[in-house]
Amino acid sequence: MNLEALLLYFRGKLTVCADGPFTERLINICMHRGLTVCDVKKPGKNRVVFCTDVDSFKQIRTPARRTKSHVRIIKRSGLPFILKRFRHRKLALGGVAALCAMLIYCSTHIMGITVFGNTRIDTDTILRELSEAGLSVGVKTSDINSDSVRNRLMTKIDDLAWLGINANGSHVYIEVVERIEKEKGINKDDSPCNLIAARDGIIEHTEVREGQTLVKNGSGVAEGDVLVSGIVDNAAEGFRFVRARGEVYAETKYSETRPYPLSYTESTPTGNTKKRYSLTVLNHTLPLFFGSGNPYTQAEHSEQTHELRIPTDLLPSLFVKCEEYSETSSREVKRTPDEAIDTGSAELSEELRSKLPEGTEVKAVNVSHTLNEHGEVEVTVELLCRENIAKPSVIEEPLLDREQSDR
Repeated sequence: MNLEALLLYFRGKLTVCADGPFTERLINICMHRGLTVCDVKKPGKNRVVFCTDVDSFKQIRTPARRTKSHVRIIKRSGLPFILKRFRHRKLALGGVAALCAMLIYCSTHIMGITVFGNTRIDTDTILRELSEAGLSVGVKTSDINSDSVRNRLMTKIDDLAWLGINANGSHVYIEVVERIEKEKGINKDDSPCNLIAARDGIIEHTEVREGQTLVKNGSGVAEGDVLVSGIVDNAAEGFRFVRARGEVYAETKYSETRPYPLSYTESTPTGNTKKRYSLTVLNHTLPLFFGSGNPYTQAEHSEQTHELRIPTDLLPSLFVKCEEYSETSSREVKRTPDEAIDTGSAELSEELRSKLPEGTEVKAVNVSHTLNEHGEVEVTVELLCRENIAKPSVIEEPLLDREQSDR
């Protein structure tokens, strides 16, 4: 659509049919007087069809009488006629005005923020720091200072290595690059260190590649004891400090005790469920249900949130949250001591195994039980394991200085 057609649309476009013996003369007079005439067509010998605007049509009557032409409107289009059609529909006009205002607002303000690339840093933490730096939903896009926001977050969040801020329309994408996580207990440099016991155990086997071994197979050690020293003494070089390296395997124990009553309350689902939906846009939530809280006396609660996005970054995302309540009923359940022991043994074994360090080998599982004064069966599960208990411990600088001065 060219500029002339656009202006004609806003002024009100009329498609006019003129019948008479001198229709060509009518067109010439109109153009001579500067009236709007375009898209002229001649479908018949004494007929011509053309387009004009409302103001020009009011001035065509005099040339039409002079040329003995009969002029009539066959089609109306353009903005004035659309507005006239809705002049008695105030609610519709109000809705159109509100829609235009919303589009203008959404195109000049931030409608959504997406954070990606983070694994250790919590997304809520990043969003909170962005908000304090002046970048949040509802802020004008022209007020965003990317350099200031980036510098603030780099200062506030230690694990942040780099931050990218990319604005696409009214949506902002935050790209996060985290610092490389240091392995616990290990320094990148070659500073001298000992190998100490990470937990209590009985030494079974040592594989020392650097340092002086201080323990023997079969000896017991407590957490924090030095297993391999980083201070080496030999006749040729005397005292020297090294970074102790190696593995020290020991037999360790993991145990857990928990009481299990012979009579307990169990919740079973009744099959009745209720779902409650709510809409969230621009941090404002609109509930689509009546009431509040749990609709049942006893129920299990779960929720899911889905994001609905229009394939454009102009409008904000719409979040639909579905909360489901499943009614449950309670009943008293009795069990025998053997059943309590079996339940406790399975639960505690699974919990202990989930806490074991990587590479730990379980050699045996011991289960014992006693009856306490409350009539409950106390189940104890003990795992006998084989694991590497050696962990680095950097030798303190005062000790280094003292040893070097003695030399």
